Amino acid sequence: MPGICVNEDIAHFYANHPHEDMTAEGCDALVDFYARFEDVSALMFCANVQSALFHSRVWERVYDGYDPDAGPDQPVLKWLDNPLDRELTLGSQGRYWIHNLQLLERRGVDHLERWLARCRERGIEGWLSVRMNDLHFNNIPDAFWHCSFWRERSDLWVDPDDESGPGRAYNYGKPEVREHHLALIRELLERYDLDGIELDWIRTPPYFTAGTEATNGQVLTDFTAAVRELAQAATGRLGHPVKVGARLPTRMESGRGMGLDGLAWAREGVVDQLVLSSLVAVIEFDMPIGEWRLALGDLPVSLVAQFGTCSYSYPGGKERGADGMIQSTPEYLRGAAAAAFGQGADAVYLFNHCYFESEHGRRERFCRILETMGSPEAIAGNSRRHAVTYPEITAPGEPDLAVLPVDLSVAAKAVFELPLGAHEEGMPWSAVVLGFDRDAASPFPHELAVSVNGASCHYLAVVSPGEPPADLPYIADPRMSFVIPSGILKAGRNRIEVASTAGRGLIVWCEIYLGQ
Repeated sequence: MPGICVNEDIAHFYANHPHEDMTAEGCDALVDFYARFEDVSALMFCANVQSALFHSRVWERVYDGYDPDAGPDQPVLKWLDNPLDRELTLGSQGRYWIHNLQLLERRGVDHLERWLARCRERGIEGWLSVRMNDLHFNNIPDAFWHCSFWRERSDLWVDPDDESGPGRAYNYGKPEVREHHLALIRELLERYDLDGIELDWIRTPPYFTAGTEATNGQVLTDFTAAVRELAQAATGRLGHPVKVGARLPTRMESGRGMGLDGLAWAREGVVDQLVLSSLVAVIEFDMPIGEWRLALGDLPVSLVAQFGTCSYSYPGGKERGADGMIQSTPEYLRGAAAAAFGQGADAVYLFNHCYFESEHGRRERFCRILETMGSPEAIAGNSRRHAVTYPEITAPGEPDLAVLPVDLSVAAKAVFELPLGAHEEGMPWSAVVLGFDRDAASPFPHELAVSVNGASCHYLAVVSPGEPPADLPYIADPRMSFVIPSGILKAGRNRIEVASTAGRGLIVWCEIYLGQ
């Protein structure tokens, strides 16, 4: 059945909640918040960075060496440049974060155990999510994120001569790396009463030395099979199924080119769930879910579409920072979810949204998201937006797959396609929304010919406050809306064509808006 999976990440609860919440009751309250929403079907609790986020018996803990009674200049904190991060500053992923993690242990609270138990009481699946190669601060060896195994074994890095974060990623071509991570997974599956174990391969590539990614695919297939064996043992111990899931790139080709062959995992029966994911900063409104569904056939594997908290429309927009970004509003997330469900997704997945639970300024919006995106029925009747974006993750050597920007001084016309999912008749209005690069010569509205599925769209001169194009990226200016005639939009894919009689205009944003 459709639903929403929410990733409770590595720091949110500990860094963004007060010390008073580091109790069994505080852990329960987090789960209870999500249990208010009937479409929240699973919570995925992160168990690690390069160190454990709980009192592990086999991995070092991220708070090892921290002294709660010592000052801000104690050795474990010295790598933090910002003085506020060395103090107990609410919201900081410095001292405050590891202080609260250690506080839970000192109070005798196993937060993972408590969360999973509360999920079972409230009828929500409780999963543990393992980051397979967390790269945070890999360029700072002294950061408390790292364990001594990583620091002392540079021979196990992807490229020991590369001082960047990716170069210092674990190389899964090394047996020691695989066994190191299997030890953590084994502990989680032998220790906790969980509904699933998630292998988060999106945190973070690369996994092999350059040029060996595709040929090492079998290595990770065998690794996943070993996890399946551990999960089956947990199933026997607990008396209920323990699933195996994985986060991986949205495109099969990209995954295979990185050594992540999700289709092979499904065909070999070693996964129950695949979460098609971006890296961090793109909401994909046109995931190839239909291709996955066709390839999977009747295999009993759930397909889940993951969405983050913001998006860019093309890589160059990301290079322009916040000026090129939109926030993942309820309208955008409903659009992305509608398209995913329309192509055969079983559920949707929110990553990094967990922070909104404790941010009072965005909590109300988060509640609207949880109420109105978890199924086609929940989405129905609500405004939504479908934007042209791109696959954020590509394998080494793959081309850039972005279709934006389009320069109308060079191209005779721009052509875009957007899947809408189930089409609803009776929505008050729908429009194509275009944004032109503010640093380039732009056309006037009367110089543009815009059509959808072959039908001409007329320019809308007046836009209500808060409606598109008011909240497009800053780089998109001027912004123009063109009304789509009634009865033109259809379920599935819709074709947008834009031409400029003036021969100018650099399109950096394009979306279809279905409004109330």
